[in-house]
Amino acid sequence: MLQLRTVRQLPSIAVLVGVDYSELGSSALYPSQFKLPVVDYRLLPPRPILPISAFVIGLDKSHPDNVVNFTYRYDFAHFGRIQPDDRQFRIPPNMMCANKPNSQKPLPTIPDHFKFRGEMLTILGYGTQQPDSPQLVYSNEEYRHELGLYIQDVISQPKVLNGINDKSFVRLVDDFNTGLTYSLDLESGYCEVSVISDGTVDAIQMGNGLVKMRDSSQFFDLDPNAYQYMGLQELRGITCDAWTAYFGTNQFIHQQNAYYTWYFANPDWMKHNSYLEPFTMPVALVLTQDQSYTQFNIYEFTTMLNRDTPDLSPCYDVNSVINVQVFFRG
Repeated sequence: MLQLRTVRQLPSIAVLVGVDYSELGSSALYPSQFKLPVVDYRLLPPRPILPISAFVIGLDKSHPDNVVNFTYRYDFAHFGRIQPDDRQFRIPPNMMCANKPNSQKPLPTIPDHFKFRGEMLTILGYGTQQPDSPQLVYSNEEYRHELGLYIQDVISQPKVLNGINDKSFVRLVDDFNTGLTYSLDLESGYCEVSVISDGTVDAIQMGNGLVKMRDSSQFFDLDPNAYQYMGLQELRGITCDAWTAYFGTNQFIHQQNAYYTWYFANPDWMKHNSYLEPFTMPVALVLTQDQSYTQFNIYEFTTMLNRDTPDLSPCYDVNSVINVQVFFRG
């Protein structure tokens, strides 16, 4: 049955529908209100009628000894049709499809020298009801494969309570020419010198306690045989090409049993925004492990480096340096 009514100051059609749910022990009357289109159907094609509100009035007879009257009201606002676009069909991040059509795109080539600013956000207990507070670490990193040097300035939460400015400022330098790593506290001047271990981000194990410097692709864990191209995705307002891989117990990968998702700026986006670099710019890496989430954002990636060697004079007395020259007979 149809009736004309005014609901929420809108001219409406009331549609009265009676429904008997005797099998479920209840019956109900559903008067629904629909907004009248204010157009002449003789002039324009019909448009969908918009729901305004719905009333549900009935009896709950599920318990014969206690029949209950009930009334519900549902109000609708901002009702509209879903307008699907390409985003409806994109694969969500970190989702890999075993039967995905072959639309592979090769991974970008990384220069053999570069520097960038890094921002690493880590959440432990991710996906649980009480995750840990996010941990934030900033870094300035410089990679020089041709010189065998990796330099990293790190700003992070202090390891000791009541640290200066509640942060720690540390410079890490790995010198693969000597096999030594330097850890310099930039506030106190305290320095530690040790051999480079295979647990560092720039070193790869060779066996028998020996390590070598990772090349630029190994530095970013870019195994071309492991990654699957995931298409275009937006990140930080940048149109990116995304690749995803899962690594189990792989000794050459930094994080074990983890999903890697790399985001690189799309070349067309770079060209449109006047980036003239001859390389593809890395934007971010997302690492997902069991109850652990890490997003490493990369800013100001460039191959324009300062060729000066890092100042490590606090690590040793420059006046005590003795240059030794050794000759070997052939």
